[in-house]
Amino acid sequence: MCDKRQPSCGQCKRAQLTCPGYINPTALLIRDQTISTITKAKTKNQSQSIRTTVDTSVTQRTSAVSQHLITTSQIPPQIDIPIQVRAKDLFISHHVFGLGPSGIPLTLSYMKAWYPPPPDDLHFTSTLRAVSLAYLANVSSSASVLVEARRHYDISLTMTKEALSDPEKALEDRTLFNVLMLHLFESFTRKGDACVGGGEEGEGRHLLGALALVKARGSEQFKSDGRDGVGVSMFHHLNEKILMRCLDDGLAVPRELLSLRYEMKQFIDIESREWKLGELLIKGLGIVKEMNRGGLGRCEAVERLKELDRDMFDVVKGTSSDSGYDLMLIRKLKVLFKQI
Repeated sequence: MCDKRQPSCGQCKRAQLTCPGYINPTALLIRDQTISTITKAKTKNQSQSIRTTVDTSVTQRTSAVSQHLITTSQIPPQIDIPIQVRAKDLFISHHVFGLGPSGIPLTLSYMKAWYPPPPDDLHFTSTLRAVSLAYLANVSSSASVLVEARRHYDISLTMTKEALSDPEKALEDRTLFNVLMLHLFESFTRKGDACVGGGEEGEGRHLLGALALVKARGSEQFKSDGRDGVGVSMFHHLNEKILMRCLDDGLAVPRELLSLRYEMKQFIDIESREWKLGELLIKGLGIVKEMNRGGLGRCEAVERLKELDRDMFDVVKGTSSDSGYDLMLIRKLKVLFKQI
């Protein structure tokens, strides 16, 4: 047994060990600390209550100040997007990018080849601004926007005349495109109550000018980029607009267009829907012209137009849905039938 001697017990000395010392008996005593614990808990609760009251008061005052600042401060105005930018974005989204109702590319999808234009191409930029603003004026019936559109149209028209006076520039793709866009401007300003007084005469003048340019450019415009190139796309655009105008106004198909269509058959996909619909429309206009001249009776004209209507249906029935051009063409032909 340990004799508990100080500073070291006898057993540790005999064993030549360092004595670790003895256990303090008082450390093993169990004391009653209930009152002390209750006192500490009450003190802690009182401190938390005071802090909560202070925090709530500060929060309420801060909230009141914030509400006062919100109600009394001026809300910053919205970003003012220039009217030219809004018009351009609207026009581009509706006529260039994306697809039509049946997944068919839009008429001006070939404009992607030049968009966005380089900063130094003032001719293209002025033309695009004029057409975009004219389109916005048409859909919004805004006379003030139309005034701005006409200002840019005058600038573009002057530049177009300068380009046409240059033998080299006159045959460039961009020059033909700018003429087609000027026709589109006249078409937009021809429609809508706020745009009354648009250029019906100018519309036809630009189409004939574009037709003359296509004729002067020769077959190379269709060879360079293939059957899906810009030259072919611009011809389809021009062909569609001329035939629609003839149908709208009861005009004969220009001989220049008929001659050009004949010459370019070897470069154009004559099995395409655009080409076949154009052929049927030309045939229908010829029937009406012959009837008006007395060379064809009304009953026979109606029968021929009914046959043409069936042929047109055969052209478009193979697709899941009709393009905007198909639907417009069919509606116009129905009107033509009723007139006869």
